[in-house]
Amino acid sequence: MNRKQRRAAAKQGGAGARGPDAANVGPALLAEAARQHEAGRLAEAERLYRRLLADDPNRPDCLHLLGLVAHQTGRSEAALELIGRAIALNDTDPDFHNDIAGIYQSLGRFDRAVVHCRKALALDPRSAAARLNLARALHAQGDLPAALAEYQRVVEQQPGSFQGHYGLAVALYAQGNREEGMSHYRRVLELRPDHAEAHTDLGIALAARGRWDRAIAHYRAALAARPDSADALNALGEALMMTGELRPAIATAQRAVTLKPDFARAHANLAYFKAQACEWRNFDRVAAQVLALLRQETPDIPPFLVLMLPATPADRLRAARQSSEGFARGVTRMSHAPPAARRPVRLGYLSHDLRGDVVGRLIPELIERHDRSRFAVNAYCYGPDDGSDARRRLIAAFDSFTDLTGFGDAAAAERIHADGIDILVDLTGYTSENPRTRILAFRPAPIQVNFLGYPATMGADFIDYIIVDGFLAPEDQQPWYGEKLVQLPYCYQPSDTARPSGTPVPSRAACGLPADGFVFCCFNHSYKLTPAVFGIWMRLLLAVPGSVLWLYEANAAAPDNLRREAVARGVMPERLVFARHAPMAEYLARLGAADLFLDTLPYNAGATANDALWAGLPVLTCVGDSYVGRMAGSLLYAIGLPELVTTSLAEYEARALQLAGEPVRLMELRQRLAQNRARMPLFDMARYTKDIEAAYAGMWDRWRAGEMPTPFRVAVNKD
Repeated sequence: MNRKQRRAAAKQGGAGARGPDAANVGPALLAEAARQHEAGRLAEAERLYRRLLADDPNRPDCLHLLGLVAHQTGRSEAALELIGRAIALNDTDPDFHNDIAGIYQSLGRFDRAVVHCRKALALDPRSAAARLNLARALHAQGDLPAALAEYQRVVEQQPGSFQGHYGLAVALYAQGNREEGMSHYRRVLELRPDHAEAHTDLGIALAARGRWDRAIAHYRAALAARPDSADALNALGEALMMTGELRPAIATAQRAVTLKPDFARAHANLAYFKAQACEWRNFDRVAAQVLALLRQETPDIPPFLVLMLPATPADRLRAARQSSEGFARGVTRMSHAPPAARRPVRLGYLSHDLRGDVVGRLIPELIERHDRSRFAVNAYCYGPDDGSDARRRLIAAFDSFTDLTGFGDAAAAERIHADGIDILVDLTGYTSENPRTRILAFRPAPIQVNFLGYPATMGADFIDYIIVDGFLAPEDQQPWYGEKLVQLPYCYQPSDTARPSGTPVPSRAACGLPADGFVFCCFNHSYKLTPAVFGIWMRLLLAVPGSVLWLYEANAAAPDNLRREAVARGVMPERLVFARHAPMAEYLARLGAADLFLDTLPYNAGATANDALWAGLPVLTCVGDSYVGRMAGSLLYAIGLPELVTTSLAEYEARALQLAGEPVRLMELRQRLAQNRARMPLFDMARYTKDIEAAYAGMWDRWRAGEMPTPFRVAVNKD
């Protein structure tokens, strides 16, 4: 009950009263009811309101206030009926309309909320409360432009409205206007320093820029103001993970799901953090909970996190579609017309990772080799400049390099559209901590392609194609992709033949390895390791005397957990050796100290397998039912080593044991790998570039002919 309603109750106390004593009893009784209501004694307030209505059932003031009590006590449908009766008796009170709008909004009936907010504003154009309610309802409907306009009017009318500034910040940030959104979050905190939601949201905005320490400070401020904020706990967990604090991240995510058991993103984060740390206790239960929430259409499960779970193709598509629909909400798509004259096709590569990261390691030679007589090649990057040689090489390789870090999503899309890009190739998808898929939702280019960065479908109706190959994504998997499959003739993955090669292999001692014994190796990231595959590796160590397992030390928590898991399986912990991150030349050279690379399932090695094969290290894989489970197999077929592709974990284990016991056969494999590096398709970038350019030309020709996107296979180039 607000001040205006209390004043109205005092003024209207006798209105419409009947009976000889009504004039004396009515005002005092209503004032007492209002006092009880204001004090939170709702049962007593309701009793008094009903006593007044028993005397006169047609008192709109009492019906309205009784409706508010009903809503406050969880009887929203009764509240709608009561305030609806009040409006039927008095259609000119803006508070009646504003309050019923708030109830409709709480029930998710935003269309009705908008109607009553507009009625309230027609009666009282200066009502900031009604305008704020209208902005919130429009925002909930996904009409961001209209919501922004109303939030702006609220803060113009009431510059000190922290609710108005908060709503404006959320809407601006959702629209992709991150800088302006952050300024309003800061204004909220000036007005209300203990506003937990503003601290959390500003922390998320800072985290998206990699400012983890500042983000963590805001999350902790949010939790100081509201210790039971599951949203702040979840965000804090994400930041702790990114700063290498995996154990506290797991504990924090666990608190978030305990406080809010249906919090899908927190459950997904808990699974991811545990996978990163190789903390497998109760992992199956956590993963099952994530998939159960996903199958219930619970929103906000990051699609990338689903890839490492025992998910079905339908699960992966569902997660991607839910995410893409969120990015597309409230977006107006751009239109396109074919160019009047023939000219080079304008390619735009959109990425967060044009630097010394996975994508930045794989694509430079492709960009350098593009035929400039047929293609203009442009970069649009919204990720940080890491100052690496890879970044400098990429900047030099592109015809133009546009830094989008200062652009909102709409402005970024407008820039790409203004540049006349014909084919926009997304190299990131949902892999970034701060995916900007909304840029693509505006449809800034007539043809939009998912390529390389995100190893799955994006599930978006604004992405036309995905570049794959016939092994990676066979035609019968088309139903599980939102994009149309474009199959390259050999391998989906480009390579960089300018990588270091021929660097002397360091000694085993320099790598921390024993002088003798077979070295099984897996340099995949820790989240790809699973109990089932790790169990196979431990059985191999037990079966091959003197052997060791050489793993990548992705974080500080995983080694201790993996050593404990080894001991639980009867393996001495010192038989696990961990390698830390190293510069590219050193990393590639030390791969030569291993004997056999063991891949993971359900999430294979991708760029890591490419590196191993480039370094001359055989890779043994087991194929799954998805893109991420077939990546290494695609590379092995393209390098001419199909016998290293197994189709079951039993076959995988048997083949690994066989190779460890047959050094002559393994040496023959290494020799074939060395020979095939120069003659097979995997590292033939001249051929690869022609193949992908044929794919782009096929997409372009179909669009110019007015055809809808369709799956197609690129023919083998005979040149």
